[in-house]
Amino acid sequence: SQIHRMAIQFNQKAAIQSTQHKRDTASTITDADSVTSTAQAAATAPRFIITIDTEEEGLWSGRFRTTGNTVQNISSIPRFQALCDQMQLQPTYLVDAPVVATQHASEFLAEIHADGRCEIGAHVHPWCNPPIDDVYDQRESYLCNLPADLQQAKIEWLTSAIAERFERRPTSFRAGRYGLDITGAKLLAQ
Repeated sequence: SQIHRMAIQFNQKAAIQSTQHKRDTASTITDADSVTSTAQAAATAPRFIITIDTEEEGLWSGRFRTTGNTVQNISSIPRFQALCDQMQLQPTYLVDAPVVATQHASEFLAEIHADGRCEIGAHVHPWCNPPIDDVYDQRESYLCNLPADLQQAKIEWLTSAIAERFERRPTSFRAGRYGLDITGAKLLAQ
């Protein structure tokens, strides 16, 4: 597939650059311990970050359903994860409330997370992330358009649910529809 070819090309370029960097470093540093630690740091540094919005279906219909959302799309993750495993890539699955709340969806993610094969991050969709109001319109579908106390309550609910389900608080975050403002950023920093 095209993603597979792109990953191979990326890894080949990264390996060439890493080898050249190691040669350059070795020629300019004379202390053997410094060369070793520099080479080790280069070998373990992240080279590629993959984030996947792992969310409910039906988002392109223009409706913002507060309940009854499905996550059958999660059944495609094992195939994608196998590709990531083959390429030695550790993706970050940014999960929203319906994914965390759906047993079959969260079980598979919990398994690969426990194996250290992925990271689980938070992905707030205001319309389906508790606490839920009755109606969400286009404007309220952006986290940044909600009052600060409601933004905080939604972020806290999701990060707590993720911590409980995956046994670790998320350290990655994406607001649905990229609706993060300075208020939300400050709440995340707390």
